[in-house]
Amino acid sequence: RVEIERLPYDKRPYDIWTQELWHQCFDTFGLLRLASAEEFEGHCERAARILERGSKIDRENIEIREALERVNSKIAADR
Repeated sequence: RVEIERLPYDKRPYDIWTQELWHQCFDTFGLLRLASAEEFEGHCERAARILERGSKIDRENIEIREALERVNSKIAADR
C-alpha cells in the first residue's frame, strides 16, 4: 500500500473504456499514465505497446522515450 501511495501517477482505477481503447487515443499524457499503471501491474509488454503508440504521436516527448527504454529494459531482463 505504501509503495502505491508513492507512485508518481494518478492511482485511481482507470475507466475500462480507456483501458480498452488506448490504441485510438491521441493524449500522450493519458497514454503515459496508462502505461505506468500497466508497468506497475507487471504487464511490461502491454506498457511497451502503449508507449510505442505515444511515441508515434509525439516523437519528441522525453518522458515517453525514457519510460519506453525503462520498460524495454525490464522486458529484456525477464527473458
